[in-house]
This record gives sequence, C-alpha cells and structure tokens, in this order.
Amino acid sequence: MPGVTDNPMAVAADGAAAAPEDVVYEPYTVVEQRVHLDFNFQAKQVQGMTMIKIFHTGGDEPEFVNIDARQCEIDLDSITVNYQRVKAKYRDPYEFMDTPKGFDWSVQQHHLRTKRMKRLQPNMRGDLPMTGRETKGCQPANGSLRVWLKPEKIVLKPVQTPGVSGPQEPIEPHTFKIEIPFCITHVRDGFHFVGVDDGDTQYPHVYTRHSLEPGYASCLFPCVDDRTRVRQWEISLKFPRTVGDALKQPLASQVAGLPSSSGTRTAASRTQQSHREFETTEEDKLLDMTAICSGTLIGEHEENAGGESKKVMKFNPKDCGAQHIGFAIGPFEDVDLYSTFRSEEDEAKLGGNAVKVHGYCLPGRSDEVRNTCQPLAHASDFFTLTFSKYPYEENSYKICFVEEMVESTVPLQAFSLCSTRLLYPRDIIDTEIEVTRKLVHSLATQYFGIFINPNERTDTWIVLGIAYFMTDLYLRQLCGNNYYRYQIRTTSEFLTEVDHGRPSLHELGRYLHLGDFEMEFMALKAPLVIFILDRRLLKSSNSAGVVRVISQRLREAMQAADPFAANFVVSSEQFRRACEKKGRLRLESFWDQWVLSSGCPRLHISQRFNKKRLEVELTVVQNQVEWAKAEHPLEKDDFWRDVLEERQGVLAAEVPLTFTGPMTFRVHEADGTPYEHCLEMKLDAAATKGSRLAMPYNTKYKRIKRVRQKKREKDHTKAPGAVRGDADGQDEDGNDDDDKGHTLNMFGDVLMGEEDMASWKLVDWDSDQQQQMDQESYEWIRVDCDFEWIYCLETNLKVYMTVAQLQQDRDIAAQVESMLQLTRNAPSNIQTTTLLRTLYDDRYFYGIRTMAAQALTGHAEKANNFRGMRHLIRVFKTFYCYPDSANPRPNDFTDKKSYHVQSAIPAAIARIRGGQEFCPEEAREFILDQLVFNNNDENTFSDHFYIAKLLEALATSLVRAKATEASDDEQDYSKLQDFAERAIAQIERYQQMDEVFSSYQNIWTRTALDCKVKLMKSGVMAVDGIEFMQYLTPETLDLVQIKAFESLIELGLFLKPGLMKYLLTSMSLSSSPFVRDRLFKAFTRGLASIAFGELDASEIRPNESISKLAGAAQASQNGAHNDGMALDEEDHGGLIVEQSDAVIKQRQTDAARRVDIVAAIKAMKEALQDNKDLQRQLWKAVDSPVLGLAEKRNLLELCATLFPKDDEMLVTMKYPVRWTAVRGHCHRGKVSLVSILRS
Repeated sequence: MPGVTDNPMAVAADGAAAAPEDVVYEPYTVVEQRVHLDFNFQAKQVQGMTMIKIFHTGGDEPEFVNIDARQCEIDLDSITVNYQRVKAKYRDPYEFMDTPKGFDWSVQQHHLRTKRMKRLQPNMRGDLPMTGRETKGCQPANGSLRVWLKPEKIVLKPVQTPGVSGPQEPIEPHTFKIEIPFCITHVRDGFHFVGVDDGDTQYPHVYTRHSLEPGYASCLFPCVDDRTRVRQWEISLKFPRTVGDALKQPLASQVAGLPSSSGTRTAASRTQQSHREFETTEEDKLLDMTAICSGTLIGEHEENAGGESKKVMKFNPKDCGAQHIGFAIGPFEDVDLYSTFRSEEDEAKLGGNAVKVHGYCLPGRSDEVRNTCQPLAHASDFFTLTFSKYPYEENSYKICFVEEMVESTVPLQAFSLCSTRLLYPRDIIDTEIEVTRKLVHSLATQYFGIFINPNERTDTWIVLGIAYFMTDLYLRQLCGNNYYRYQIRTTSEFLTEVDHGRPSLHELGRYLHLGDFEMEFMALKAPLVIFILDRRLLKSSNSAGVVRVISQRLREAMQAADPFAANFVVSSEQFRRACEKKGRLRLESFWDQWVLSSGCPRLHISQRFNKKRLEVELTVVQNQVEWAKAEHPLEKDDFWRDVLEERQGVLAAEVPLTFTGPMTFRVHEADGTPYEHCLEMKLDAAATKGSRLAMPYNTKYKRIKRVRQKKREKDHTKAPGAVRGDADGQDEDGNDDDDKGHTLNMFGDVLMGEEDMASWKLVDWDSDQQQQMDQESYEWIRVDCDFEWIYCLETNLKVYMTVAQLQQDRDIAAQVESMLQLTRNAPSNIQTTTLLRTLYDDRYFYGIRTMAAQALTGHAEKANNFRGMRHLIRVFKTFYCYPDSANPRPNDFTDKKSYHVQSAIPAAIARIRGGQEFCPEEAREFILDQLVFNNNDENTFSDHFYIAKLLEALATSLVRAKATEASDDEQDYSKLQDFAERAIAQIERYQQMDEVFSSYQNIWTRTALDCKVKLMKSGVMAVDGIEFMQYLTPETLDLVQIKAFESLIELGLFLKPGLMKYLLTSMSLSSSPFVRDRLFKAFTRGLASIAFGELDASEIRPNESISKLAGAAQASQNGAHNDGMALDEEDHGGLIVEQSDAVIKQRQTDAARRVDIVAAIKAMKEALQDNKDLQRQLWKAVDSPVLGLAEKRNLLELCATLFPKDDEMLVTMKYPVRWTAVRGHCHRGKVSLVSILRS
C-alpha cells in the first residue's frame, strides 16, 4: 500500500530524512473524474460527491485500489464501483495530527507526535516519472482510502445511488467507475474561508490553497493526488446565490414580512441568521456570488431547496493533474483586461490566437485590478508571437485576487489566484515592476509548469527557470534592454554571494517541501542558468538560442493528441539534448557545473603587457572552492532554513574546482578600437594555476592615444551643450571627426569646466597618473563581454581603466562591473570625482546613478572634509531643490528614472558616518528639511513611498555606529538631543496622519514602527512595548499587525511571558494563514537573535531614555576596548593583566555561534530549554485545531530543536469492565448482567 506505513510510530531518528525508497506505483490510471461540491459558508463546511473512472493498465486485475483523501468524512457504506456497493476502508490521516485520547503529552513528547504523523510526512520514495505512466500506472500520495473493486455479495440488480455521474452508462472492459460521497466539516488545509467569522468585515469568499507537496489536493476532494494528467474533469460548484444568502442575513424587507405570532417560527428565524457581530448593508446583501475555476464554464443554473437559493456552476478542465485544479467563490467583479488594453491592429494581427484575459476582484477594487493587470494582455501577445499560441481552449486566462493568501500568486490551469496585496492604484509607481513580474510569471507558468510539466521532482528547475526566462524577456521589451541587463547583472552578483552550502539545482527539487525558501533560491538561480545557456547557444549557432528550443517544445506538445505523450513533460536530459541539437555544441560540462553542482565561479584576473611579444597576457584564477570552505556569517532571515537543512540532512553539493567554457575578452586599445579574444577555460587550469591567454596587440603607435587625449581636453573646454550636441559629427574646424564614436560620445563628461571643478572641488588626474595613462598600451579590458558567465570578479586593473570602462562602454553590464569595482576600491579624490559625475549625468541608466549615490557614502570621511556627503547634498539641491536653497521643489515623479535617484540620495546621506559615531549634523538637518518641506500638491503620483523612504533615512541618521576614528570636535549632545526630538515628532506626525488619511497599505505606520525600533535599539528612544501593542488587535490591517509583532520580537520583548503567550496564540489561532505564516517567520528571527548571541534570553532589555544618549555616547568614547586584553579595575602597578583562558574560550564560542549553525543551535537550546513558559505556550500552539499540516510540522521541528525528548508521560486509561450474572427477582428463568468496576 503506497504511502501507508504499517507501523505509524516508525520514523528516522531526530527527524532526519529517510533514504529514498524504490519507485512504488499502482497499476491503474485515472481517465476521468467528476466532482460536485456544495458549500456552506456560515458553517465553513463542504458536502461533496466525486466519481473517479480508472483504467487498469495491465497484469492481474487488482483486488482493491488506493485513493488519497484527507480531512474528509466519507460514507463508506455508500461507495459504489460500477454502480454496486463495495467494501471500503478509510481513516482520516489528519487524525494523526492530534494527541490521542488518554495521553497527556507535553513538549518533551514531540518525537512521539512526529512519529504519529509519519504517514503525513513528505515521502522520500522514488519519484515515478511522468513519461510512461500510461503503461505503468499512478502514484498516490498515501492512499488512505482503500476501495475494493468487487462487491462481497453478488447483486443481480445494481443499486441506484445519486451521484455526479448521471444516468448509468455502460462500463468498458478494465474500467472501474468509483463514486465516493464525502463531507468536510473541519477545514485545516485545502480551503480558506474569508469574511464569515465573528468580527470579520471582509466580503465573504472561499478559495483553494495549494502546495508543491503531494497530498494537498486530496484535502479538497478524494482523488489520486499525484502529477498524472487526467484527460477529462468536471467540477460542479454549488454555493449561495448572494452575499446575504451566504451569511444568512436576509434583506430588511424579508425580515419585515416574516410572521411574528409564532414563537417557534421566530426562534427558528433567529437561529437561521448570521452569528456575526455586525450587519451587512442592504446593497452588499444583494451582491451576486460567482465562481471562477480552472477550465471552461459549461453550465450555470439556480436551485431552491429547503428555502435556500443556491447557484450551480460547472467547469470542465482537461488534461491536468489534481494539484492544478483550483477555484474561488465570492462576490467577484469581472474586469475586462483584453479589449481595453489591446488595439484593433494587434487583435487583427493575432487573429484567433488573441488571449482573452479576465480579472476578478472583490467589490470596489476593479480600478486597481485594471491598473495592476494592464500589461497582461500585451504579455500574452508577446508570448504568442515569440513562443507559441496559448495552450488552452477558448484562449481564456483568468486571474482572481483574494484576501489573506500566503503566496503572492498561485498558478493553476488557465487560472491564477493572486493576493490583493499586489493591487495598487494608478498613482503608485514604486511596486509596478515587481508586481508586473509576478503577474507575468503566472501567465508564463501556463506554458511551462502547467501545460508542460517536469518529468521528475528534480526537473522542477527547468520549468521554473524557463517561465522566469520568458517573463524577463517580456520585461526587456516593456522596460528596455538596459533594465534587463542591469537586473541580470546585479542578480548574478547577489547569487555569487548566497550560493554556498546549498544543494544543486537538480537536487533542490527533492527538498522544495521544506519551505518557500527553497523555491525562492531556485527562482533566483534557475533563470540565470537558463540565461547564460541562451547566451552560449546564440554565440555557437547564431540561432534563436533557448527561445527556439522553447518554441519547438510547445509546438510539439500542442500537436500531440495523446495526453500521456512525452511531449507534455520536460526532463533535464531531454532539454539538454534539444539545446545541443539547436546550438550544435556539447553541454555535458555545462550541466555538470551549473545544474549538478553548486556555487558560482569567483575569478581573479591579472593582466600585464609583454613588450617583447607585443601581447597582453591575461591570467584567470578561480578560487570558488576556497571561498565556499571559508566561514560565512549566518543570517537571521536564513536561520530557519539552516536549521531545517541541518536536521533533515540536506547536503551541500560539490563546488567545481574549475568552471569551464568560453569567455570573451575585449581589449580597447590606444586608438579606441576594440578587439575581442576568446579564452577557453579548461579543466587543467587548476593544475596550471589558472587559465592563461595571450592576446596580440594591434595598435603600434601610442601617439594616437595622446592626440585623442588632447582633443578630448579641448572639447571639454566647450560649453556643456556643445559637448553633448554631437549631431553634426564635425570638429571645430569643420572636418569630419573620425574619432567621434570613441571620444565625444562618452558618459560622465559633465562638470568638466574650470569653474565647475573649482566650485565642486573636483580633481583631475595628476601629472604622474596622466603620464602613466599615456604609457599604457590599452585603455581597458572588458571581461566576459558576451555575458556568458555568472561570476564574482576581482582584477588588478588600474583605477583609470575602470573609469574608462564606466564612461566609454555603453553596455550596462560593463558599467555595473565598473561600479562594483569602484565600490570595493579604497576611497580617493579621483574616484570621488568620477562617482559624482556618474550621479550627476542623467544619461546614465538610473540604476548606475543610484549605485554611484550609494558608493559616495564611503567617500565621506573626515580626511577629505566629508566630500562625498557634500557632493550628495549639492546634487540633490541642484536637481530637486529651489536655487541656493535646501527647500525642495514640489514633487514631480513623471520622470520615474529621476524619482528613483531622488529616493536613493537621502538614503545614502543617512548612512554617512565617516568613522564617527553619529551622522554629521549637516546631513541630518538636510534629511529633516526634505521631510518637513515636502510638497506633493501638484504631483500626479503619490508620495507615500517617498515619505516612507525619507522617514527611514531620518531614523537611520540617528543610529549610533561604532567609531573607528577619534573625533577632534566635541559632540554637542544637546543639539543631538534636540534634533532627535524633532525627528521623533515628524515620525509620529506621519504615523498619526496615517490613521486619518490612510496611506497605501499603511506604509507610513509600518515605516514609523521600523523607525522606532531602530531608535530604541540605538538608545535614542526608551524601549516601550506599548508603542507597538496598540496595533496587535485582529481589527488592524494584517501588514501592520505583523509589523508590530516583528518590532516587539526585534526588541527582544517577545520573551516576556504575557507577550510570548499572545504571540504564540496569534501564530496558532489566527484565522488568516498569511498572518500565521509571517508570525512564524518573525518568531524564528527572534530565535536567531538568541542563537547568535545578540539577545540574552535570561535578561530583559533595560529601558534607555533619550536623556541618556549623551552619557552613553560619552562613555563609549572614553571607554577603551581591546579584543585580546583588558585593563584590570584594580591597580596592578601599570601591568596589563591578560584575560583568562575561560574568557578567551567564551569569546571563541560566541564567534562560532555566528558562523556555525550547529554551534548556534546548541547555544539556543542551552538558553531556552528550561523556559517553562515557552514550553507550555509552544505545545499549546502545536495542539491548535486551526493549524494545517505544514504549520504543525514546523512547530514540531522547532520543539525538537529546542527541547530534549522524554518517553515518560501520563496516560489515562479506562478501568476494565467486568460483568456478573444476577438472578432476576420479578421473572423466573431470567438473569441480569451487572457491570462491576475493579480498581
């Protein structure tokens, strides 16, 4: 019996993952399934009937079949096979999530609870591939419902049972038609009801919840819960007709018309009414309920039974698995998203292939849906023209926005569920690109992920990577090539920093059930791997690269008539062969290094010019193995993932010693001509201490470079408009400028005049640097100019070469590389000047300008008179303030590129310290002025996010840092205290304004809470939990409520018994799964603070008022701190007393817990294992009847991590009953049986 363990108490020790088992499958396939569901909103219950038609694939006919069902109550006596009642056996697996009766378990019995839930744990058995299932069969998740296929007794006349199959149909040979009645009275997973609980003022609606883990689809209805494609579905949904019917709140006219003479009738009427504490308006009661479901709507009608008016809607999804079936029911409004945003010309060009995009939302949010989903019609057209037509019938795609979703989007067949958190009005611009990417990815997943499935779990990275690759290609068309390359390059840099100690992309598919963090990492790396694969295919064959492979795969799948055909799945090996065929190159080494291994190359490139041979010699050394073995600091956000991977035995993949493949270098020689050279990285590079490339030099006369330099200097003396105005293409003598493409057309050629340089205190290359530049044989060397690698780069190129690449290379990826190199370099005046010109020149891509603003923070030091700070302030004044004033001009965000720069500069100024403890006074006052004098009256767009960024910058400017330099000037702490009071007043001002005029998703309140946490941790404000507790009520917006909990946890107040009880109660009993999920993640962050030693679990943080700020700062200045030694408080005659071995060992232990997850877990366990309040409240959370399977599993993992197990427990047993016979007194010949309780 697959998935069912005979001994439910058998489990691997300490929760470690069991070894993968052999592939087990059932010898039948599902060819059709019909489902009828009847919803009771007020009781949050579902009545249902399902018909499953299975086909025996071969061999001996099975005696019974196993079907998945969870949290269902099944009428075993009414189950029929081929219209005859049969024997069935079922026990709800979700019963094992609760403590058995008679057992008094506590947190020390977490291992027994885990053993009891063994059958619900993710199964590590071998995965049955999708290909070939038509001859093998299917693979149920746990097969909790066993149905015998033949009746125990021969029935001459089949039993007529009402069901969803309609009239009796003839049964084909080897086919079995199984009908199962069921009901769901206690919803834990699968469904989520909104707006039906006491005090919940949201519109009532229900929607399905989904997971990548097998078994969740069987929480909706009995089915074979695996990835097998079912050819034919029929989903029939029955639900109340109106909102009033759903809440059982009749209209006022209906209530007035009820007879009141009968007390019985009145009492019955009261019981029929809703139990909610408020009454819905008459208009809302009349709102029609509707259903949105996977597949096509094939029928709709209304029914009246028992005095209730209900609506029935039927849909017929085709060729998909049970996990891709989903729906939502509620008073949704239909928003037309295709005819509004598609021109007649595009409609004619696409013909019948145009996708009809429908948006659905709760009442009053149609404008937000229209604004948020505006690009979807254009995106569907792009996919149709670039890849293939939409893969489903009627070319219809539906997207529905619902409340309290954990995920942002859940793609299903021809339908996506999305969170209302994604919606934004027309005047919000900060979230538009991020939200658009999520929505377009849901559409792209319809092609790869829903229509084409991964063959095995380990192939998930392919469909995920291709879907994001398609999404990013559309964003390139929408946002431009510069944005596309900028995002790819910056994301690649981020990946090189986080890809250590992780499984490979291939193995990661086995562990996606551990948490959403695994999918997030796959979504980060897989699209980048597909991108560099595309670059290599384009270079090798000049074809369409991966785009052509995707298009061919989709065409083959759409032309296939058999739903079990191999064209509907994609495997790693299959995809590799297709790419090799199109690109005409071998990809085994690429697959071994990027798919089957982990890590990214870390390159150290050195260059020298060989004068004898006239060659540029390059040496490329890879040191990713040494970097991966080094210790890396643990992060709070990744702490729970590290804990789970450690406990589950998730092993890091091997890091390749050498990444191989071609890498193209471009040498820009003295005359400005670029020459490209290709270096083949080979496996023997490690033995030869790096790959070497000798590039021949082509320019023989360096005089050309000196002439070009003099010409450039002469051009810079012209007016700025003349320098930029290069349309005529002639020099001042009227001659054609042959060097124009390499000299005049360069970035950063601003503020070059003598007056500007003197006014801005800029510097130029001195004579020694200029002479050295003139002697160089080339201007710069571009690494990986074809963008075929994901790497972290270190070079020995001179600063002027990096600056030349930044100013003269038009590729955004090259400019990002230059900015990263300048950020790593030690500050210098010439680099400060370069960064200023980069920030000032609005021809640069805005992302490069924001990087320059962030880099200038490191160039604000006492040694250079805080030059970087003054540059940042003056640039902001020049572009965004009135002349000769710090007062900002009225906001105008129509130029979104300029808006991003405007937002980045105050954030950069706030981080300036210059080796001192506090931000300079000039910087603090400047940020405060921008906030005080902000004017958004004439702006088309909202300034909610901009004000939030200013508030965050203001709080950051008050955070005390560790001083690295001694201060000559005595800090005026009275001024500092006065500024802190004014800053706090501004923060509270916007916090109070948000209560009257709500900002977008209460961004001001959430930012104000973040600011107060920073100020409290820095000692600027007294630690006061009341500031946050007022937002913990369930009536508060969920995002604000979560932020308040996060703030209390960050301050360490969650260890107080009262707050801990409320936190864990909310985390386990909140009706919103989104709130429960975010609170658990915040709780693990708090535990990480204890594990890393940032928070002492035995102490409560003392209050530190603002009046103590000066004293604390003065003490920190006067106090000496040495890491290896300390001065004894007593007088030892001038001798220095070394610290004892115990102190040194303790410091080593404290350092280890910040880099080693095993040491961190040990320290956390020692700190919390005796906390009785935590034990009691955590076990109450485990016993919560609201939590689903994944939530309980996480809590049990947490208990196993924190507390030791104990087999001793209190068990309550019923006394045995013994009977005795007693002679009857009234009737002769009769006896009575009397029970005797024996103790």
